[in-house]
Amino acid sequence: MVCDIAETGGGVSPERISTRAWDQARSLSETFPDAPSARRICEHLDLSWEKLRELAFLPSAAQRIALGKALNERQGSWLTPEYSDYVLALVARRVGVRTLSPSAYRVERARMLAADRRSVHGGGLRLPTEDQIAAVAGSWDRALGHAGLSPRPARGHQPPRQRPLSIVEALERCYEHYETEPTSVELHAFAKANGIPLSRDRTRTWASYITEWKDGRRAAGLPVPDGPPPRHLRWDYTQNIGAGRPGEQRRRRDQPRDDLIDWLVRYLDQLRPRQHSTERGYNDWAAGQTGAPSSSAFDNHGGWAALRSDAQAELRRRRLTGAAEPRTPPINLSDMPGQRRRRPPTSLGGRQAKATLGDFVAAGRLRGDETLIGSYKGRSWRAAFDSQTGVVRVQGEGEFASLTGAAVHCQGGGAVSGFAFWGVERDGRVIKLAKLWNPN
Repeated sequence: MVCDIAETGGGVSPERISTRAWDQARSLSETFPDAPSARRICEHLDLSWEKLRELAFLPSAAQRIALGKALNERQGSWLTPEYSDYVLALVARRVGVRTLSPSAYRVERARMLAADRRSVHGGGLRLPTEDQIAAVAGSWDRALGHAGLSPRPARGHQPPRQRPLSIVEALERCYEHYETEPTSVELHAFAKANGIPLSRDRTRTWASYITEWKDGRRAAGLPVPDGPPPRHLRWDYTQNIGAGRPGEQRRRRDQPRDDLIDWLVRYLDQLRPRQHSTERGYNDWAAGQTGAPSSSAFDNHGGWAALRSDAQAELRRRRLTGAAEPRTPPINLSDMPGQRRRRPPTSLGGRQAKATLGDFVAAGRLRGDETLIGSYKGRSWRAAFDSQTGVVRVQGEGEFASLTGAAVHCQGGGAVSGFAFWGVERDGRVIKLAKLWNPN
């Protein structure tokens, strides 16, 4: 959350963002518009803002261990190796297993704490998080060994799978059958229809794959297409034309995108007010729902961030049309006697609301017919938008339910804010939407 909002409003140096700038950038985040202030987060974790920023920009695995270590030190180093071993063995015994995954531990820990709070003299049970356990032992697997539990099954023990095609190999396969250059969306539709497994490197852009593919054809003396044909002359890539080869099969049966979004909408709808949606939280919730897919099922549809953004837009639509049960609004403590009244919301809505494309148009900062411009690693995209529905239409890529969903697709996955990715042209240069709304 800290990293996402910092990248939205931190300019060229998000890792050095101040608390004031971070607070102002909260309402620009499509993922965490209701985040608490930087001061509140620091008070809750009992960490300085400098330490919090440092942790926020660490890789996820190192971040969890570093945070667990910092929290244990903050709480007086109450978590000893011996107590960690005891808790792991206790949880494994309750679940009835000889080994534990971090997610299985997290689910059982939540149940134990909830039961303790309900008891007459409850509230005194202290159970470390999985990150704190990993921080004490150095890693989760090492903690299992110290507690006398069996190691988790190694990936190498799983049955071998068919090697998936690289994007460049899939481009060549597609060209063999259609003799035209596909877009990213069309190539994935072709692979899905023909049962061809694909491997994707999320650090690379679509343009880099196209360049590598064309350079290879050029070096081999083969014809090189100039680009995808006009839309009205394109093939229907969703048809199975027998392009798959013997022994090829997808690693998993893809669930339809609409079904995945429906599961995400259910997850988002059951969250309490001001409770944030996370991939870990979704997986914990899905573990208790019959038929719910894990977040790994989202990978072939743009990943967690893209689908969550579309699900949030779908949930808003359902609530507006009455398709979802409206939630009872939370009590505003500022209206109760003896409570300090909160400051009024900022010009962008502060913690009370989130800016939308319709807000930009209504405020006169965008015209409804303007073209949005986004760029990433040397490639640029242009898009039109509907200020009423929030739908974004990216040229050559398709329609997306939100700015962030379109941005995630264009950059090939990862966390990104639509307000920080898209901009409009002003006086010969592109101004990001985040800057356009709050020029100061």
